[in-house]
Amino acid sequence: MSINAYRTAIIQLIAQLRTRGQSGQYILYQVMPDELADPTLISWRAYATRSYADVVMIAAGLSSIDDPVPEGELLLPVGAVVAQIKRLYGVTG
Repeated sequence: MSINAYRTAIIQLIAQLRTRGQSGQYILYQVMPDELADPTLISWRAYATRSYADVVMIAAGLSSIDDPVPEGELLLPVGAVVAQIKRLYGVTG
């Protein structure tokens, strides 16, 4: 499967969580000042791994790792769901 299909699935999941998510299905993450330039740091703090930086970027609406993360809250899917989607689409890391 393609990386684009994986990213689309994450986008759709976040949209779904915004409209009808239940607690326990998402992390409402407050972006800290030291994280504005580093989505991998948010990934580390939210998921205990830097490999979910792509999810952080999607949630923040970033197109590049070099784009600044906007201040405020991010709605992030829980790690177990992200891992399941990565397996489904054959995404490693």
